[in-house]
Amino acid sequence: MNSKKLIGLIGVCLLTSIATLAQNTEKSAGVATQEYPMSDIEKSALAAARLQLEGYNNRDIELFLSAYADTVKVFRFPATLNYQGKEQMRTRYAGMFERTPLLHCHVVSEIVRGNKVIHEERVRRDESSNLGHAIAIYVVDGGKITEVYFL
Repeated sequence: MNSKKLIGLIGVCLLTSIATLAQNTEKSAGVATQEYPMSDIEKSALAAARLQLEGYNNRDIELFLSAYADTVKVFRFPATLNYQGKEQMRTRYAGMFERTPLLHCHVVSEIVRGNKVIHEERVRRDESSNLGHAIAIYVVDGGKITEVYFL
């Protein structure tokens, strides 16, 4: 995915997020809203994103990695490749999982659009640190995360 398409996707997702916020405000005000079912592609993308989150929060490296394609590419937004491959991911995350028993990621907001899931995340590493803030974009093909973009 090139950076122009990704930037366009983020724009669409921001608009979707604003619409969702408005919809949630309407719900709390008692206004009826229409719920739309997700496509199979969206369900698959969401399942993969949530599976990796479960593995992350349980510090279970095998469960975490099971959500990713062997050739996963991890980028710093918009297009700087940080690393590639599940084994590189294992190296980076396995030690962190072992060293950080309080590690936990809370998804503040979640947007699903086609085969992409965007998470706004708050991450706690230990008792003394402030919560980290991240935006992660997961691109899913064939039920596996093939690309991740961190903002």
